Amino acid sequence: MAGRNVPIVLIPRFTTYAGATSFITAAIPVSPYSALNFDFWHGPVIGTFGSIILALQESNDGSRWDDCTGSVPGIAPAEGEVPVSVTITKAWLRLVVALAGTDMAVTCWAEGFFERREK
Repeated sequence: MAGRNVPIVLIPRFTTYAGATSFITAAIPVSPYSALNFDFWHGPVIGTFGSIILALQESNDGSRWDDCTGSVPGIAPAEGEVPVSVTITKAWLRLVVALAGTDMAVTCWAEGFFERREK
């Protein structure tokens, strides 16, 4: 089916996050889509005892957020590029990048495709 995949940039190339906190994307309306397939890349994690956690969350009301089906809660991706696939069942989606450690910093990006729902 032509136009079945819709491209999305979740985190622009090359975005740097600094500090031991969670960085949350704006909520994206995803009702027309059934799945999200994307690549997440990050460079070296800088800092003492530094770690990075990736989570995809969805919501129907924008207040209560649940982990997406297919998304392992708290994925700690290896340095480099990692493919991620999730099933979308609710109206809104967001990506969370959480950094932990002292004097943390990491550069990353995330981009891929939404898959349209079958009618």
